[in-house]
Amino acid sequence: MTFLRSLFLLLPLALLCACGPDKGTARIKGHISGVNQATIMAYVGDATSADAGGMDTIRVERGKFSYDRTLSEPVVLTLLYPNFSSTTIVAEPGKTVSLSGDANRLKEIELKGTKDNELLTELRLRLAEKSPNDAEMEVATFIRSHPKTMAAVAAFIDQFDGREQFKREPALSLLNLLHKSQPTNAYLGHLRQRILPLLQTSIGSQLPAFTATTLDGTTITHESLKGKPALIVFSATWDGQNYVLRQTMSRVRRSLGDKVNTMVLSLDPTKADVERQVERDSLKNVVHAKDAFTTPLVKTFGVRTVPGNILTDARGRIVATNIPADKFVDELSKHTK
Repeated sequence: MTFLRSLFLLLPLALLCACGPDKGTARIKGHISGVNQATIMAYVGDATSADAGGMDTIRVERGKFSYDRTLSEPVVLTLLYPNFSSTTIVAEPGKTVSLSGDANRLKEIELKGTKDNELLTELRLRLAEKSPNDAEMEVATFIRSHPKTMAAVAAFIDQFDGREQFKREPALSLLNLLHKSQPTNAYLGHLRQRILPLLQTSIGSQLPAFTATTLDGTTITHESLKGKPALIVFSATWDGQNYVLRQTMSRVRRSLGDKVNTMVLSLDPTKADVERQVERDSLKNVVHAKDAFTTPLVKTFGVRTVPGNILTDARGRIVATNIPADKFVDELSKHTK
């Protein structure tokens, strides 16, 4: 009887330990072979009120880890490994996702436990040996086949987010399809709000409509930049490359003069900083974005980092973005008459 009594006392404890996360917690349990000890970062790129966390550190011991995150709705969680590769996971409150794979083949990590993550695993394994163009076509087909799933949102992020050069299509049509299929998805809404300006200022697009006032009171619009190639530069004095950028803009003025239009959008914290820069380097058409990255005009252009730039042809069509400063004159010269 004593043995049976002890067994009955221990049984609830065992069941408690074996159960999954509570309904407000998403759990990731992982096993990565070839790793003894490591640190993985976990974050949600487009956080909403559904996500109660920021960037977390996950400690891997003998290849294993367990990670809980407080959530009220599904989100796309990114795991960033020490070698800067990553895995996107659909994290759902009340669900456990099992992650397994080899440290030398992180692109082929397998996810089990939910339908969305199993779909993602099947997709990743199909992409492993494909060329970049074939991979893009495969992802586009996957999204069109599963537009109502978070797996499709994660696939979009994997394929299209984080690129230095954004292609308008098929990314824009796929993003619109996801939004139409999941209109109440708050996470997707935040992602769309962030990505749309980047797609609208991608190569091949028309420069978005805007009106801005320079430091000397001149009004600049998307229309006033037409008629000549135009270079719009995003800068800030706190950027380490700013000195080189200013010198290059002076070279553009000396080399091409009135053959091109230019505009500098400065993300400096104070107007005085910008005015000193303009006076020192005789810069023209400088606009102060006083609220830095939250300035509406900065958002219109989809600026994510400085330095950055957009080059348009005489018709206002974007022909290049984020050109290295030492290539400004060469790229502008290609489009001058």
